[in-house]
Amino acid sequence: MQALAEKIKPVILNIKSDYNLPSLGIAVFTLYAITQRLLDLYSNIRVFDVTVIRVFELLLISISLLCLLIGRYDQQNFVKSFTGMDILWFIAIIYIFINLLRIGADRYDYFIFAAVLFFLFFAKTEADNFRTAFLLIKCGAIFYAAGTLVQFIIPEQFNNFILNLTSKYSRETLDYRVRLNYYPGFGYNQIGLAANYISLGMGSILVYWSDNKVRIRNDIILFIVLLAALFITGKRSFLLWTIVALYLTYIATGLDSDKLRRIIKASVLVFFSTVLAFAIVQFFGDMPLFARLQLLFREVLYQDVTGSVAARFRLFQEAWNFFLSSPWFGIGWDQFFLVNKTGYRVHNLFLQVLAETGIVGFVFIVPPIIYSYIATYKALRSSFDRINLINPLWSKALALSFYYQTVFLLNNISDTLFYRPPFLLVYFLTLAIVNSYIYLQRNFEPGQG
Repeated sequence: MQALAEKIKPVILNIKSDYNLPSLGIAVFTLYAITQRLLDLYSNIRVFDVTVIRVFELLLISISLLCLLIGRYDQQNFVKSFTGMDILWFIAIIYIFINLLRIGADRYDYFIFAAVLFFLFFAKTEADNFRTAFLLIKCGAIFYAAGTLVQFIIPEQFNNFILNLTSKYSRETLDYRVRLNYYPGFGYNQIGLAANYISLGMGSILVYWSDNKVRIRNDIILFIVLLAALFITGKRSFLLWTIVALYLTYIATGLDSDKLRRIIKASVLVFFSTVLAFAIVQFFGDMPLFARLQLLFREVLYQDVTGSVAARFRLFQEAWNFFLSSPWFGIGWDQFFLVNKTGYRVHNLFLQVLAETGIVGFVFIVPPIIYSYIATYKALRSSFDRINLINPLWSKALALSFYYQTVFLLNNISDTLFYRPPFLLVYFLTLAIVNSYIYLQRNFEPGQG
């Protein structure tokens, strides 16, 4: 075995020196994060059954992790590689595995959580190795925005050429969504999917804002297009939390001496944007394009027009009752929508974790989420304090991580994104950024390695 290892080692070193394996590994994982739901949807096409899709997903993750493993900074000491974030998430996901065993969950659930955990641990690398991933994020945002806009502008063509490829259930569900003025595009029956990637793309534009006049013009145009697409999806929570996340990220990425000016500028922009939105509702409220905006204002500011808020409170109450019936270990991972027979999750991550895993699960699962967010903010501020000592790309990458975690956390107040693979994959992709910075800052010098 040792002789075999000695023969393989030079080959691995040659591959490592000739190719940027960490960049490739992160890019493959990002591609998977962007397309995971599409792969699931297209498993309904006759030529691709679900087994083929699952094997392809396993292949993508294997390539990603193998590239990251071979391209590691430190090949010798694995223990040295562990960060506080690794340890907390390891404990949380092991506890989730125990709960999955308890309910006899599908093997795919294990695969997703194992994939994100291993990726978080292995993807400790320089900020430059995330560049390709950031490009894929922007391309993904444009792709999903285009799907939403095409569905809104020419719905018949979208249905004929795209929608017919999916299952009958997806077509029926999407038809119902469109009647309610939702346009999820390539998200099909999962209306938050397109909104998630569009929102992530908007965040990447903000944190990579350039002083180049041509780029500024292009970024403004793209930002407006993405904002329009996000609005058209009809996903109100993503629209609101994206605005909040943009506001907080803009303030958080300023120097200490610049913070007050940024707060004033951002507040003025939000105020005038709100006034403009009210004016649009007042004068153009009867137009189909602005029907969703009108409903949004009425629901948030005046009353629960559609009854969705009241329905959520009913789900909250049911979740609390389930928690009281089994306070220590809960009713079982992701069992709420089966036990309450509504087909809905709780629409609040923290209440759902409490109801399904009890106090013990809550103690294991929620702290890593909060810890990661606080650690990201501290790392972001640290990168600005050390801007002349490190690769300046770190500040932008950490800002994107902070932005998406803000969107993710706020959405989990009114939804359960943590339970859905497409959102979970993107979340751990952004966690890997801050985990890399923490690891390199502790053991090497970010940007100087």
